[in-house]
Amino acid sequence: MRKFVKIAGWVCASILLLLLFILIALQTSFVQNSIAQRVVAQLSDQLDTHISIDRFRMRVPGSVHLSGLYVQDRDRDTLWYSETLTVKLDMFGLIRNRLTVHSVLLENVTANIKRTYPDELYNFDFIPAAFAGDTPEKETVPAANEKEARDPPAISITSVELKNITIRYNDEVVGDSAGISFTELSFGFREIDPDNYRFSLSHFQLDGLYAHVIQTKEKESVETEAGDPPVLDISADLIGLSSVDVRYENIVSGDLIHLDLQSLQINEVAYSSPSNEIGIAAMQLTPTSFAYRAPPETEDGTTRDGFDFNDMHISGFTLDLEDIRFSGETGGAKINAIGFREKS
Repeated sequence: MRKFVKIAGWVCASILLLLLFILIALQTSFVQNSIAQRVVAQLSDQLDTHISIDRFRMRVPGSVHLSGLYVQDRDRDTLWYSETLTVKLDMFGLIRNRLTVHSVLLENVTANIKRTYPDELYNFDFIPAAFAGDTPEKETVPAANEKEARDPPAISITSVELKNITIRYNDEVVGDSAGISFTELSFGFREIDPDNYRFSLSHFQLDGLYAHVIQTKEKESVETEAGDPPVLDISADLIGLSSVDVRYENIVSGDLIHLDLQSLQINEVAYSSPSNEIGIAAMQLTPTSFAYRAPPETEDGTTRDGFDFNDMHISGFTLDLEDIRFSGETGGAKINAIGFREKS
């Protein structure tokens, strides 16, 4: 009996040492990168395209780091490249049905999205199609466990930072193309309640946005089904925009819109639907320019002279408001300062 206990003790100790060794090995860069490279190779085979990563690092229970993620589309063009992705989260919280993300950092991204003839598919459609299969029949959930199986995890996201992002979009089917880039976008949530459509932001800051949108085809009217809109509740402590340059061109109509915004700050904003109530504590807009141009034609086809709303150029637009309230068709605000110059 004593010999059996001794052997059982050695077996248990060996198993524990083996598990400890595996856990330690899984924390090393070499093992984690080896596993990640194997997974990437399998994904490349399954998607029939080229995918690569430079480095993968995971620290239990708090962070995941991925650098040099590169994905090609089926035309062997760049679909996605990101230099750095770092996520800090509470992995153990998932056991308690809670997703807690402390921070997300995504840096130096290039994304190319396109849709071309003749297949009229987006260049990323092959990814969900590769994982789509026969949907298995859902098992009947006992009534006692139905709520537990249905409850989504509680979500908490403290900070998200996106830096140096470039997105190129080209849709030949509908005739839209766009180039979008920004230096930094940061935001965080105080509350996320998707079940009740309630979202509360602690801050939303966007800096260095450049966007150029071109429309080359007339839009077809799309019928939408009538229905009661969801009750939406959105609020934010601070919204800030700086160094924003947005251009829109409609090749069909000849319309041109250009917005050059230096700085916009909005404090304590709240919106709720379906009553469409908006409340803003304060809003400051520093010198901003806005231009709108359209072919100014009279009924006989001749061009009008003088001031024309179809050819406006507003510069030096400044605004300082407090206690802004809108509800339905009524509204009001305290105007501290307003000024602009107009040149038609």
